[in-house]
Amino acid sequence: MPHPEWALKHKTKGAELRNIGGRFYLYRVSSKWNKEKKVTQKVTHEMIGRITEEDGLIPKGTKKPKEEKSNLSSAALTNISTRESGASGYLTGISGDILSGLSKHFPDTYREIFALALGRLLHQSPLKNMDFLYESSMLSEQFKDLDLSKNKLTTLMRELGSDRTTIADFLQGFVQGSNNIVFDTTHSISQSEKMQLNQVGYNSNGAKLSNH
Repeated sequence: MPHPEWALKHKTKGAELRNIGGRFYLYRVSSKWNKEKKVTQKVTHEMIGRITEEDGLIPKGTKKPKEEKSNLSSAALTNISTRESGASGYLTGISGDILSGLSKHFPDTYREIFALALGRLLHQSPLKNMDFLYESSMLSEQFKDLDLSKNKLTTLMRELGSDRTTIADFLQGFVQGSNNIVFDTTHSISQSEKMQLNQVGYNSNGAKLSNH
């Protein structure tokens, strides 16, 4: 379905218009040359803002001015938006110790790390969808103006993965006593016929594997 004219007029050079769930978003894009494939590939950057027919382009992080209070009517209910709050709200509410530890050891990025973790836990989402999930959740109200674009998160993951000392210090804060159990949730293939936990599985290509 083609985009409506009121949305298309905000599309400029270096920007891409997307229809996600009936709502229109503008993303900054660029291109780069892939030496191996010898083709030009599109690179998607951060979201510029949301577009509505009534207000035009609303830059990311911008709040609409509060309207004067009036009696409820059909006209007053035209700008309703839906955001997820149940699962993310519950997990945020019970994760005070995790947030405290993250803010202590990762003071500049703890909000992004937590939002990224929830996106993976709740939706098994790839990095490219994290920004949309964040904008569609009440997390965007609790942790305002986060940049969860694919490129930003790729850099964050690379920097986070190389800082193993800080990661170890963060995890050490949850160790109590001298006896602890560590669970490794990495999938591993097993041919054992004596382990009752093994299940038949598939690899990333859909090929059937032995019990794992």
